[in-house]
Amino acid sequence: MALDMGIHPPTISERLAFDPVWLLDLTFAGKVYHYATEPVQITKGSNSIQYMGGLEIDLSQPLSLFSESPQTLSIPVSVHFPDDFGALVAKGHDPNFAIGEVSIHYPGRTWGERFRVLRGKMAQPQYGAKDEPIAFSLEQNPFEDAGILISDDQRVSAETWPVANYDSSLEGMYYPIVFGTPGVYKGKAGADKTTTGSPALLVDHAGTKYVLIAGHHVRAEDVTIVNNNTGTKEVCAVTNTTDLLGQPVALAVISSAYNADTDNFFTRWDQGGGGLENDRKDGDLTGGGELLIYMLRRSTLEWDRGRTYAAARYLDRFKFAGYIDDAVTPFEWVKQNLLPLLPVSMIAAAEGIAPVVWRREATQDDAVINFTKGPDCVRVGPVTFETGDPVNDLTLNFALRADDNSYKRSIRLTGNDNDRTPYGSTPTGGNFSNIYSRSSFRRFGQRAKTISTEIVYDRGTAAQILQWKSRAGATLMRSVPYAIGRRHAAIGVGDVVTITDPDVSLSDELAIVRDVQVTRQTITIELVLLDDPATDNRLT
Repeated sequence: MALDMGIHPPTISERLAFDPVWLLDLTFAGKVYHYATEPVQITKGSNSIQYMGGLEIDLSQPLSLFSESPQTLSIPVSVHFPDDFGALVAKGHDPNFAIGEVSIHYPGRTWGERFRVLRGKMAQPQYGAKDEPIAFSLEQNPFEDAGILISDDQRVSAETWPVANYDSSLEGMYYPIVFGTPGVYKGKAGADKTTTGSPALLVDHAGTKYVLIAGHHVRAEDVTIVNNNTGTKEVCAVTNTTDLLGQPVALAVISSAYNADTDNFFTRWDQGGGGLENDRKDGDLTGGGELLIYMLRRSTLEWDRGRTYAAARYLDRFKFAGYIDDAVTPFEWVKQNLLPLLPVSMIAAAEGIAPVVWRREATQDDAVINFTKGPDCVRVGPVTFETGDPVNDLTLNFALRADDNSYKRSIRLTGNDNDRTPYGSTPTGGNFSNIYSRSSFRRFGQRAKTISTEIVYDRGTAAQILQWKSRAGATLMRSVPYAIGRRHAAIGVGDVVTITDPDVSLSDELAIVRDVQVTRQTITIELVLLDDPATDNRLT
């Protein structure tokens, strides 16, 4: 992974052989101005672009590991403007609408092969006389989503259903979006168990009685409808159709489950097939990666397709199921429900927002660079144990019962060997352990935390969530800053590296790059060391 993740990242040989040149292409007052950290001419098609030297740039791209609140990206810039900036402003050209792109150029590459870092708007410009430099920041805030996950038209109303055919208590209720097979989970003995998975809305009770089970077409051909007032259950055929506005919906025909118009109905997705279909058209949309992509598509955000699809292949091992019936923006839903369960952080990149995945099983072989103390890698601060509260006893409540918001299952990862039990030995699940929780328990004693989720029904996924959270939070993180050579300008937040520094007893230590700060003279990175009790005697 790299800082920009544009379409032309540098090769390892380029990183080792060349010092890169930073570029700024600034569009203002109908003209494009080209700046660089040193004068350079770059081929573009059959022509070339001459970049002026003198670009002063200060870039910091921090990574908030496992934070649900991504940080925006801002780059302070200072340049000498060739035209009279003040005169252009006086003529009515507003610099707040200027657009700039920062990129990295390696010798021998064309302009089209530059390595893009950020594209953003000019903010807080400062200028003086014509011969004085101008200063400003390029800001990119790609996390403000104005998208609509469920529109105002996608709810029960006189415009969507015959007003005489539904109960007035349903007026204004949103159509649910359903993914996976909510309500289906494994019991203590490993057999399939079911509970109410999502609401079913009685939208037509004149003659044939229909309940709406989703505000979109679904893969399920049959579902079980439960009358929550009488307890009656009925397997019903599903029809993919449209409402009066032509909006796609999924309906189920009920008969024996019906008792009264005011009854509450729920759906059990237990007859094969679930809600939304995946992109491959061969199954339910249930993987963490494909669910993230679905939400990003529904949003107004710009997002990096290449990085997101690459990350999705890893994140799809986490399986989710649930429903949404709230008026919420797609990315807000992701922040509240999905990001807390995935080993991923979202960052601002040149092509839009992008996920950075933390692979808990990463090894030295996964390192993109092996740093060793020397002229190109100088420690510029101490190794710091960070403040925080380690957690070594985690309980996850899952398998939501939709009608009363209780949880049918729980799973516990404990650091105390005496608390381990087989799955199914407790009323709602079981306990297990790993080397990270046990090591932490021996050092800190029991540090417990309980979390709950509405979108997990799969025990394997629940266990994976606890595993990565334990790996990330069972011990206090150590961090250390290094100044590195300019040839490593393409190092990026989230990159896995190794560091060897005898001065602080680090030998081929695995680390994640958490912060990159770039000025014209220096590149400083902050490394988070990935302590591993399996190989580190200090932690046993």
